[in-house]
Amino acid sequence: MAQADRLLPGLNVFTSRARYYTFLCWALARAQAEAPPRAHLERVFRLERLLVLCEALQHEDEPLACSYIGRRRGRSFVTERRGAGLWELPTRILKNQGSNGALRLYRTSLASLGLIEEDDLDEGLGLRLTDRGQQLANQLDRAIDEGVVGWTLEGGTQQQKRRGTLLDAGARMCLSSRMGAYERRYLVASLFGAGGDGIERRETVQVLFEHKLLGFASVGSDSTDNDADLITEDGGKPAEEAALFETRTNWGVLRPALALPSTNRLQPIQVAGAYQLASLGLNALFASALEPTAQQGRLSLATWRERIAGRAGIDFEASSAAAWAGHRSPAEVAADLLDDTPRPWPEIGMLAIELLLRLGLDERYARWLGDDPTPIVERLLLWTRDASIARAGELAARLLPDLVEHHRDVSVKKGKGEWLVLDGEELVKHDPRPVRLLLHSLRFAQLAQLAADLNLHPKDVADET
Repeated sequence: MAQADRLLPGLNVFTSRARYYTFLCWALARAQAEAPPRAHLERVFRLERLLVLCEALQHEDEPLACSYIGRRRGRSFVTERRGAGLWELPTRILKNQGSNGALRLYRTSLASLGLIEEDDLDEGLGLRLTDRGQQLANQLDRAIDEGVVGWTLEGGTQQQKRRGTLLDAGARMCLSSRMGAYERRYLVASLFGAGGDGIERRETVQVLFEHKLLGFASVGSDSTDNDADLITEDGGKPAEEAALFETRTNWGVLRPALALPSTNRLQPIQVAGAYQLASLGLNALFASALEPTAQQGRLSLATWRERIAGRAGIDFEASSAAAWAGHRSPAEVAADLLDDTPRPWPEIGMLAIELLLRLGLDERYARWLGDDPTPIVERLLLWTRDASIARAGELAARLLPDLVEHHRDVSVKKGKGEWLVLDGEELVKHDPRPVRLLLHSLRFAQLAQLAADLNLHPKDVADET
C-alpha cells in the first residue's frame, strides 16, 4: 500500500472513471444548494441513483458498454421493467450505499485531486467544493435538465419520468460520453497538475509513457462495476473477476518494467514489482500448506516437504538450493504461478520455493528488496543466504513455520482468526480461507481506465518549462 501511495497517491481500486469526479462535484453542489445540512447526504444518494438509472437505460441493449458503480443492480432494475414508458427512481442500487456508493469510494480521491476540502462542521457532509471543484461541477450543471434534477431531489420515488427524458439526461451524464475541452482540462490538471499529489501521479505517468507501459483499458472490462458489496454475493465471483483483472493489468506493467535496465526514475516501479513477486511467492508457499491441511485437518511438515520433493525432482533434496533453483528469472517463475493452468498444491509449493530462491539469488531483485525491507522480506533475504550450502527441502521446511507465524501476527492485527496453527511438527486446520494467487493492486488498472477516458497523451503530463 505504501508503494501504491508513492506511485499513484489518491487513487484506489474503484477510482477508475474520470467523469465520476465531474459527476460527484456536480452532485455535491446540487445536494448542498438550498437544502438543510441534514438532507445533503440523502440528496447525493438520490443523484447517484439517477446516474445508475440513466446509465442502465442508456446501455440497455449493450449492458457492458459502460462501467459504473451499481451497474449490476441497475441492469436488473431496467431488465425487470423492460419496455416501460414511465420510470421511477430506484430506491436501492447497492446493498449499502453509504459504505459502497460513489461518494464514499471517491471521497478521499476527490480531496487528493483538490476538488473538495474537509471542514469541521458537525452537520451535513463535512466537506465543501474548492474553486476547481465548483468549476468542474459547472460543466455538468449546464447540461442536465432542471426538471430531471428536481424530480430526483424532491419526488423521484413517488413520481415517474418519461423514458425519453431519462435517455436524454443519460446521454449528457454518461461516464463514457465525450467530454468537453474545459472539463477535460480541469480533470487533467486535477489528476496530474503541479500541486499536491498530482506531482507524484504525473511523474509515474511520465515514466510509464516513456517506456510504453501505459496500456489503455477497455471500458467494458474494468472492475468498477464489481461493486464492493458484491464480494459476498454470487460466491464471490464478481470480486474474483475484478481481482483477476487487476492482476492481469498489474502484470502487464510490471513484467516489462522488471526486464528494463534500472534507472532512478524507473526504480520505484521496479521495487514495487519486486515486492509484488515476493508477496506472490510467500502467498503461494502458504497456499501449498493451507490446501492439504484444510482437506485433511492435520498435516506434518515432513509429509508436506516429501510431497513437494516428489514433484520438484531429486536435486530438491540432493543438491544445494542454489543449484536446484537454476537460473530462470523471477518473472519467468511468476508467470507460471499467474497463468490459468490448474496446478496441484505440491507444484504450487515447488514454484513458490523456486521463485523465493530466485528473488534472493538474483542480484537486482535482492537489491530492490533490500532497500528498507519489511520484516518478512528481510527474513526472506536472510533465508536465501544459505542457498549455497543448504538443500531446498531443508530451507522450505525452515521458512514455512515463519510464514505461519507471520500470518498469525497479521491476522491478530486485523482482528481475524488464524487459518493454520503449528502444533509441534504438524500443521493444524483452524479457520482456513481460500488463497488466490494474485498481484495486489498497484492501481495501474484504474490509471489505464482514467487515461482511456481522458484520451491522455504524453504532452498532457509534460513538465512545464
